[in-house]
Amino acid sequence: AGRSEFEKGKFRQQLERQGEMSEMKGQSRKDEHQREEYEEEGSKQKMNPRKCVNLDGWMMGKADAYPNSESSSTTTTTTYSRNAIVSCYNRHSHGADISIIEGCMGLHDARDGISDSGSTAQIAKYLSAPVILTIDGKSMARSVAAMILGYKMFDPGVNLGGVVVNKVGGSVHGQWIRDAVAGDERLDGVLFAGCVPLDECAIVKERYLGLTMPHEHGNADSNENGSENDHEISALAESNVKSSEVEDRYVRLAALMEHHLALDDIIRLAKSSISALPAKIAATDTAIPMDQSTRINASSSALRCRIAVAQDVAFCFYYQDNLSMLHNKGAELIPFSPLHSNRLPENIDGIYMGGGYPELHAKRLEENESLRADIKSFSDAGGVIYAECGGFMYLTNQILVRNDQHEQKGDGGEGDGEMRDVYTARNMCGVFPITIRMTPHVKMYYAEAVFTSSNPIFPTGGRARGQRYHYSEVMEDDNIKGENANVNISLPLSVTPQLPGAKPQGEGYIVKNTMASYFHLYFASFVNANPAAGGGATHTDPVPDTLTLADHFVESAIAHSPYRKAYVVSFASTATEIIYA
Repeated sequence: AGRSEFEKGKFRQQLERQGEMSEMKGQSRKDEHQREEYEEEGSKQKMNPRKCVNLDGWMMGKADAYPNSESSSTTTTTTYSRNAIVSCYNRHSHGADISIIEGCMGLHDARDGISDSGSTAQIAKYLSAPVILTIDGKSMARSVAAMILGYKMFDPGVNLGGVVVNKVGGSVHGQWIRDAVAGDERLDGVLFAGCVPLDECAIVKERYLGLTMPHEHGNADSNENGSENDHEISALAESNVKSSEVEDRYVRLAALMEHHLALDDIIRLAKSSISALPAKIAATDTAIPMDQSTRINASSSALRCRIAVAQDVAFCFYYQDNLSMLHNKGAELIPFSPLHSNRLPENIDGIYMGGGYPELHAKRLEENESLRADIKSFSDAGGVIYAECGGFMYLTNQILVRNDQHEQKGDGGEGDGEMRDVYTARNMCGVFPITIRMTPHVKMYYAEAVFTSSNPIFPTGGRARGQRYHYSEVMEDDNIKGENANVNISLPLSVTPQLPGAKPQGEGYIVKNTMASYFHLYFASFVNANPAAGGGATHTDPVPDTLTLADHFVESAIAHSPYRKAYVVSFASTATEIIYA
């Protein structure tokens, strides 16, 4: 997390020197620490009250409405993607003195090996923003100059404005690097912003889904699963750090930046970016209006329904724009905690369960029986629940959490000596009669999703873009093959992974009006059904092109709300009848 440490220190130092800032994340599908986009959001919000948002050139484009047709237009999709990026940037940077956009993985890593779609470089070009390249200099000196030159020449459309070398061993090491860069005239015009020494006290530790969350550093009780999960052990150890020590870490990072970097030059470089971004975007853009309506629970006469949103340390992975879109479409977002809330909020019309780390908090989630029962009852009553990844896991029967112990399998026969993981089963909500098992292997890719006729929330044939990134799997369960009649095994999504040779595959699960899958969907990427999109599936009524998944979520929640259902009792002499309205 060397780059991330530098970003946090620079963020803190510039916040102190410059005033209000906005923080954004570039995103790349191939980043093995893609979850940093969420963890780092929490760290940065400890220093800046603004929300960290995602900028993704592929995800924020429109899903392809004509994937098998000559009508498919890469140019149109690219134009929409740029407009959406610019709109999002303008909206969230409004009023800020400086904006920091942190990239994922390498500058040019993208959704494939031949384009810049989904890369940090693409975002930099869309926004005409200078790039400060952070290089891990731990095991090199003159090679740093070669790397900088390669990045400068690889794509002339990217403005390589400056370089910071991180994890430098000492003053001599740093001087060799400076000499190598200064001695190559081809690097003239690239700001050498400084060398940052390796400081173990300033390191932000990593784990299997990215960086540790800030609340874990300051709360020794943030993880109560004990040692039953090998993933949990590292998180539990990290949680023993006191809050004051966390603050000291950020102060130390800021001091490192102040002492070793040319911060004034970095600020001047930021001011050199082209600020005349388009004030208006294309008429076909459905990005969130620039009205700053991003607050949860804001009072408004336009509120049409109440949607409960799971928000605590176990469920914290959301695209901020999805929440903003729901609010702008009339949803009052009511936060609740699956860890601490005894009951669901009152009079709700729907539930949104985002991703997170349910496996790290499985014991406490299991112990909150009253809330699990509430969620199961809400689903049984036909209420709309939309769940992604960790939220999906929470809705299943059980999560098998990996222990740190292993035992020998076999007793001298075939397979003797092999190791097998030992699991602890933790009961969840039981909406879906399946079991989730944690694994040491990651499943990760971008995907385009088509909503099937079985989808209870979103319109048949509609398309959206999303991504999956998790370390768990669904175990085969005979119960889902027929013993539970209320489980619709007609999958709600037909997903095409953005991988070479990938074909569409069914994904997700449905029970009544509850829909869940491993995918995180970006709501604004939705395009309406079109007969040419394959299979001839269309929505039953015409749907305006300007609608997003947020519109459909809100409409479905209102239509199926258990809270809005009324029972009329007639006491006529002929009979007593109960009419469901």
